Amino acid sequence: MEAGIDTSKLKFALEPEAASIWCESHSAEASIALAGTGTRYMVVDLGGGTADISVHERNEDGTLRKYTELVVVIGVERMLMPNLFGREILHAWKRDNQDDYMELLRTFEAEKLAFGPDLDTKLTLEVPESLFDSTTLDLTRYEDKIEVKPYKLRFETKNFGTIFFDDLITKIVNHLKKLFENQDLNLFKQ
Repeated sequence: MEAGIDTSKLKFALEPEAASIWCESHSAEASIALAGTGTRYMVVDLGGGTADISVHERNEDGTLRKYTELVVVIGVERMLMPNLFGREILHAWKRDNQDDYMELLRTFEAEKLAFGPDLDTKLTLEVPESLFDSTTLDLTRYEDKIEVKPYKLRFETKNFGTIFFDDLITKIVNHLKKLFENQDLNLFKQ
């Protein structure tokens, strides 16, 4: 490798596989439960920007076989912004204003990390001028939940959680239910 790393000591793994390996190496109970050939299990990785859900099976040689995977993007561009600005306008703006788009994502991440259900304050999402001035906001879904200021959207903490997380949590739970009900995956021994 160009970086000078001994490739015999370097392995690449996807996040769900890495999470599985970590669980096995940090818990004797998990290590025993996941060790058997043919064992199937689910890894649910709720990260900063995605929810990764995958089902794995342990092969005879100890490697993992992935059965199914779902990645749900947890981001401002998937939830609130298309509803406020319109999908087409948002798509064109994103294409033409990459720096502003990246700044919007950073701002959203900072607010998301500051969010807590017990927090009693308003959270502010700064919106780049290039997006804010591109259209008229459609507040029909959020009229009582968002306070609009020039180049800013302000949320009560409870509204921030409702707007950004409730639909996602419902989607994730529904997908998990489908996986548990899927007889072909056989996640539960009879």
